[in-house]
Amino acid sequence: MTTLLEEVKDGIAVLTLHRPDKLNALDYALVDALEAALDELEADPGVRAVILTGSGDRAFSAGADIAEFAGSVEAGVERALRDFVRRGQRLTRHIEGYAKPLIAAVNGIAFGAGCEITEAAPLALASDRARFAKPEIRLGFPPPFGGTQRLPRLIGRKRALQMILTAEPIDAKQAVDIGLINRVVEHTALLSEARLLADRIARHSPAAVAACLRSVTRGLNVSIDEGLAIEAMQFASMVPTPDIRQGIEAFLSRRKSPESPEARICSYECTFCAPCVDGVLGNVCPNCGGGFAPRPIRPSKNWRGENFLGKHPASSKVKHRPVVAAAHAAFAAAIRTIPPEKR
Repeated sequence: MTTLLEEVKDGIAVLTLHRPDKLNALDYALVDALEAALDELEADPGVRAVILTGSGDRAFSAGADIAEFAGSVEAGVERALRDFVRRGQRLTRHIEGYAKPLIAAVNGIAFGAGCEITEAAPLALASDRARFAKPEIRLGFPPPFGGTQRLPRLIGRKRALQMILTAEPIDAKQAVDIGLINRVVEHTALLSEARLLADRIARHSPAAVAACLRSVTRGLNVSIDEGLAIEAMQFASMVPTPDIRQGIEAFLSRRKSPESPEARICSYECTFCAPCVDGVLGNVCPNCGGGFAPRPIRPSKNWRGENFLGKHPASSKVKHRPVVAAAHAAFAAAIRTIPPEKR
């Protein structure tokens, strides 16, 4: 049976740990398959971001496959280090230093290695059903896939030691409060929210995104002076690219001639509907500072990722109707009566 599912759509790849009968526990074959899939997606220019999640409603991953690694432990120190520890550390190091945005979408329990993958991931969203724990001490060993090193750096030494030494789980709200994850979302909306986050990142220059990831990841565990040198090096790597020139030229052209058709195209594709464009926000995008592109009224997302009725596009197929257009036009007309300095 395939233990890793892969789907690529609109430049976003979703990798799903698929051992639901084992709570998506990581055996050696699954770890190796995940490593290989990450390598393949990293080399694919058509993939702009990766989401990693678990199969079923119960678990992201319950951790390592204890029955399998018990055999390696019985075989002695060298075998246990080679088969188990180094394999797991190689995976989490790969995830931590991944050249593309990688989002852990934690859909249930994330214990042991599942928690360590979450710690290593650059970004993480969690279902309101998710729980996190470091239960390795109950088996007589410390977390071996980087958990003793990354967790203190993420949430602080004392909080990390409490999790590691007690093996007590925390819920998703506690995880976001201490900085282990970015955000908690409703269970049914987890993948759609992860896709939205991936999409918001993927709209930017892939080279610039990779430079940001390298700068932050490589600078975390060095002195501030070394970190600033890494930051300068990543900036320098972008200077010869067309990405930086296009970005600067687009920004300057919008500033110099805000009324020209080219200048009014927002690089974030805000696409407010035509009646709103000419008055509500003075043609200035609240996200990027650029102008909006006048377009016919049609279903679209605004800068908050909502459609014009304020509902999430993934959960709503609402189409514009004449009454909506009239309401927008009336609102825009009302806004125009307010002096610009008081808007």
